[in-house]
Amino acid sequence: MNGRNASVGRSLILVNAAHPVPTSALPERLERVRGVSGDILLERDAARALRGLVSAVDGDGSVLAVSGFRGREEQAAIWDEAVAESGASFARSYVARPGCSEHETGLAVDVTLATEPYDFIRPSFPDEGVGREFRRRAAQFGFIERYRAGEEPVTGIAAEPWHFRYVGVHASVIEQLDLPLEAYVARLRRGTSVGRPLRARGLLIWWQPEGEPIPRTPFPLIGASVTNEGGIVVVGRGGHGA
Repeated sequence: MNGRNASVGRSLILVNAAHPVPTSALPERLERVRGVSGDILLERDAARALRGLVSAVDGDGSVLAVSGFRGREEQAAIWDEAVAESGASFARSYVARPGCSEHETGLAVDVTLATEPYDFIRPSFPDEGVGREFRRRAAQFGFIERYRAGEEPVTGIAAEPWHFRYVGVHASVIEQLDLPLEAYVARLRRGTSVGRPLRARGLLIWWQPEGEPIPRTPFPLIGASVTNEGGIVVVGRGGHGA
């Protein structure tokens, strides 16, 4: 992958109340993962990464997906039901409005333990045992815990320790910088370029306006992703940094 031959994916697509899911972000290739009530669908790379992560923490049969990909109609039904049963304040805290949910991209998954009570909206995923090991190794497989306590003013969603988002190679960098996804994308947009990339985890990462050709570089490019706000993030290998 280099220069004009670089392909652009969706792993870093930003989805929240201010950034609705664009049609271009809808998943094209879905695969099944083991769920609490039958198989659940995720975008192909996310599904394969989740299966790898669950296997790595010896969680086969004990770590289960509660929810993965949801179509717009399903998200709308979940929103309406949450409002009717628990009120609008609860819904705003734990259920994204239709069109503004990461689940519609196929890149987000809610998980629980087979031993825990099953709650579709707020599944239990304790930070102990296999749950703790899952969190510790999540970034190695491209996942971040998307909605952490204390980040509500930025994400607009209450803490959800069961909700994990696939971001690919960016996961370890986001973990290192200790930022919510919104702040990470903003940092790249405001402070990087091909001539001034972020250097971290052996990677070179920069934001550039969408539509500009990806430049040829003396180092290999390993990925690029749209961000849903007029730009793409490009990743090269060969950088230095903690």
